[in-house]
Amino acid sequence: MDEFNNKEFELPGIESRGYASYSLATSLMNSSRYNMRGVEYYSYGFYAILLQDLIDHLAPRALVIPQFGLGTLTVELDQGESSDSDSVVTCPQKTLSEVFPDFAVVLLRAVVVDGAQPVTASTLHRKFEPWGNIKIERLSIGILAEAKRRPTRTASDQHSFIKNLTSVMDRAKADLDKQAVATFRAYMGTNRVILIAFAGEWFCWRLAKRKDYITKKLESDTIHISMGSPSAQAETNHVAIQASHSPSDDISVPQSNRQPYRTTRNPNPIYDFPPSLEDLESSKVPYNPNPARQRRRAKGSAHPQKSSKPQKAVLKRFVPADLADVVDIQNPLTNEDWQHLNQAGRSVVSRIRSLMASEWSGFILFGTQQSRESWFLLGKVLEEQIARLDSKSNTRPGDESSDSENEGVGDNDNLAAREGLDPDECGSLPNSDDEYVNDDFPGDLDFF
Repeated sequence: MDEFNNKEFELPGIESRGYASYSLATSLMNSSRYNMRGVEYYSYGFYAILLQDLIDHLAPRALVIPQFGLGTLTVELDQGESSDSDSVVTCPQKTLSEVFPDFAVVLLRAVVVDGAQPVTASTLHRKFEPWGNIKIERLSIGILAEAKRRPTRTASDQHSFIKNLTSVMDRAKADLDKQAVATFRAYMGTNRVILIAFAGEWFCWRLAKRKDYITKKLESDTIHISMGSPSAQAETNHVAIQASHSPSDDISVPQSNRQPYRTTRNPNPIYDFPPSLEDLESSKVPYNPNPARQRRRAKGSAHPQKSSKPQKAVLKRFVPADLADVVDIQNPLTNEDWQHLNQAGRSVVSRIRSLMASEWSGFILFGTQQSRESWFLLGKVLEEQIARLDSKSNTRPGDESSDSENEGVGDNDNLAAREGLDPDECGSLPNSDDEYVNDDFPGDLDFF
């Protein structure tokens, strides 16, 4: 992996594409003719180009997938024996929870079936290979991106703009937090994922960790809760016992204090009859919203007023220099920061996270120095994740028997079976008794 250096970074796909596509995409996003309401789907083209250019050097191992579904099932308690042939068993559970990020970057480890040659960045197929000739061995989620509507273009001052931008970003962050939880539950081998919140040309990002969303010490408890906690099981058994008793059993059932509707009706109702049509005609008031104008028209002195044209809105594009005194804008990296990033012996994620003042980065405007540095760092994170996928190429996911003593899988051995998941789609979870130093997971568990 190349060393970090303070250079003018450009997205890998810019060399072949250029910036013309970005200019047109942002113009469509902010068009007063085609996107007057500022809806987010006009900006999807901009984000798709951006993410594709970010992973251009990782092709064909990285894919940008829109609306990537992340679903988890909650296992219900067995109330009786059932056969696999039962129709209820073959139906999807009603407890399925699923979220759909606007974009996801998926990293793959694949091999060609004939000869078991791995698919690398230098693999160029001159002809289309049918899907039966390629085998996907491993999958990891690299990026989750959520897009919201662009911020206002008619803000009167910096405070109004930041208030609008912050509200939009907060909604994107809340959705990304839910998507991160679904990712960590659905893909047990993923311990890190990049979260990117988009709002027009602005974005912010975060390196999410599994232990930030699913507590290590309570990992098994969380699974038990989804499958039926002891308290839930006791409550279920209590309800089942009550349901099994006959009506003659001595069970006190609270009586409702609400009286039947017929007994509460007034036996001597008083009816209100509407007035006659003659009364309505005599009580009418003539409608004349502008009597003075009607009098002028009767005298022939009415002067038609010129229709006032609506004033054209004043559009303003705010840049970080306008907002530095109002909100925490992401600052460019200093020479000391670059020296810190070049420290050996630590993962890229740990070095980047140690530089961040908070969980989320500040607001970043695309095209600025802060934007180029952010994409450079996130590209390094994806490169490290690809390398970790290759380092585990000789081990099947979920089949870590040869290294189980060193990995400390512990009580999570049967996690895939309990969750009803395919072991080939699951990695390994960190043991609840392991303590990680300097925010680093063991090499076999840290996919970043």
